[in-house]
Amino acid sequence: MGRKGYERLRLNSKVWPIDHPHPAFPEEKYNWAWILNVKLIYRHSPPTAWFEAFVDSGSPWCLFHASLCRPLGMELEGGVRDDLGGIIQGPKVPMYFHRVKVVVGLEQFETMAGFSWGLTVGGILGRRGFFDNFNVSFDSSADPPTIELMRTYRV
Repeated sequence: MGRKGYERLRLNSKVWPIDHPHPAFPEEKYNWAWILNVKLIYRHSPPTAWFEAFVDSGSPWCLFHASLCRPLGMELEGGVRDDLGGIIQGPKVPMYFHRVKVVVGLEQFETMAGFSWGLTVGGILGRRGFFDNFNVSFDSSADPPTIELMRTYRV
């Protein structure tokens, strides 16, 4: 058993039906993604309500939508400023890093996370913050695909 919570947590991916399959994949009946429910805590604030965050090994950081700042009592522009861009060219938007606690299941970890109005989802769990606190295994051959988490602790 892990120090604080579970040894391993295995979860199904989020699955939703496809109304009109993509012409390149006409046999696909549903779409899926590895999405976890998380909460945020800032300083001594009460935690946010649970919300969905994508597990994204391509993201260098944990990122969250700026609308979460107000309920946490956080001043968005009081953080460390950077620019948020994607894997395709286009304008970058401001992002501000704040130290927060992220709650995943029974576990929580502290990290610097970016907040931006330009994020199109509630959250992204990236390499710094999420992947350096969990061993993550993906099984896309399962039906539905699954994700398995095991908390790691640095000494």
